Amino acid sequence: AYYKILFSFKVKEDFIIYKRLLFVIDKTNRSNLKLVSFSSNCKISLMKITINANDVGLAILRIGISLLMLPHGYGKLNMLISGDEIKFPSIFGINATICLAIAVIGEFVAPILILLGFRTRQAAIPAIIVMGVAAFIFHAGDAFAKREPSLMYFVCFLAIAFLGGGKYTLDNYLNRKY
Repeated sequence: AYYKILFSFKVKEDFIIYKRLLFVIDKTNRSNLKLVSFSSNCKISLMKITINANDVGLAILRIGISLLMLPHGYGKLNMLISGDEIKFPSIFGINATICLAIAVIGEFVAPILILLGFRTRQAAIPAIIVMGVAAFIFHAGDAFAKREPSLMYFVCFLAIAFLGGGKYTLDNYLNRKY
């Protein structure tokens, strides 16, 4: 039995250059492959499809942590727009309403931008600041179990700020050249 096996050697923009190899498999010993022939370089025009594990990992981190943060920010957004009395801590002598608005930006607006991959590194900055204040100032005297969620969000958004959003982002889609 003859089997054609294609091996890609080079990927250039929208073209894949490959060599066509023809192997024969010994019927008695299936692990024994013998190279019969190979053709010269062939050039085919295909849409380049490559999946990079780092880009997939960044997308999972970016989307996952943003989805986990959104319910926290949504509750604060409802508190801000409800018109009721705002019960939120005042930090650094800043008005409680302003502190709540900053928390909404860091916990709701920024995660939406990060989720979409729009200006990911810049969008991570408000989330880092809000989670840093929550972990190191607001929950400073609390037990580690109480501080742990804000520390987790802080570290994840810090990683996103350093690494960026990866390939699968709105920014990458908008900047794509046709």
